[in-house]
Parts: sequence; C-alpha cells; structure tokens
Amino acid sequence: FHALADTFRQMPRQADLRRGIHRGCSDSAGSHEEPLTAFCLLWHHNVTSQHTRNERGQERVMLFDLKFHLTANRKEPWWYWQGKPDDVGELDDCCSIRPFCFHGNVFKGLGAFYRVENQLYGDNTTWIDRPHSHPRVQQYLSAVRQELQKIHE
Repeated sequence: FHALADTFRQMPRQADLRRGIHRGCSDSAGSHEEPLTAFCLLWHHNVTSQHTRNERGQERVMLFDLKFHLTANRKEPWWYWQGKPDDVGELDDCCSIRPFCFHGNVFKGLGAFYRVENQLYGDNTTWIDRPHSHPRVQQYLSAVRQELQKIHE
C-alpha cells in the first residue's frame, strides 16, 4: 500500500509537466487521465485497474459536478460516453447511492469537504450551495444520505 501511495505522491502536477518535469508516471487533465494512471499502476505495481460501477452500471466515482452526471445523457457527443458499456446508467440512474468519491470542482473549494460531510452525515439536510440546488442533485444526495443511515444502523 505504501509503494502505491508513493507512486501517486511522486506524480508530477500538471503545471510541472508543462515545465518539462517528469518522473515516469504523471498526472494529467482530460480524457486520458484515467488510462495513464491505470497504465502506471500496472507498470509499476502490477495492479490491474477496474471500473468502479456497481452491479446496476451506476458510477461510484463522480468525475464531474453532480448536476452534470444527473442531467447528461448518451445522446450528447462527448468523450465521457465513448467506450462505456451499454448498461451504464444515465440521467437519474447514473450514480450509485453508495458513492466512493465526488471529484467535481464543486467539491474541491474551501470548506467543500465539510459541507459534503454535514450533508451526508450531519444535521444539515439542505444544500445552500448553488451547484447543489438542482432538484435532481437534491434527490440524489437525499438517497445517499438515507443509504448511509441504513448502513450505520
């Protein structure tokens, strides 16, 4: 586990890559980020990557803001849908109510982690943040919260 963590820790940031700093594996933004990381894990640690969808084809890792996941459909021509199996959920059926992580920009701002934690585990059951005010996002986060409560009972 420590060797794997060291590999991620040593990955140069995207800004370093632009300056020519490179130490083997690298972090990058865009549609090639995940395949490059998967190759790095295989090459350096013999770890074979797998998708993170549940048995219903719902994503457990949200790459973007929740509003996008919950409103995007396959008809939109975008790299996100390229190569996805036909059984991958979309729209309201896109996302597992047992997510692993939220990766969108909304979750990276100052205090965002605490707002997510309070929404899912605390007393705050409503989002005041504008990106989370969309009805589909509210409904999804409520379902996640209920599922977490069931798990902890």
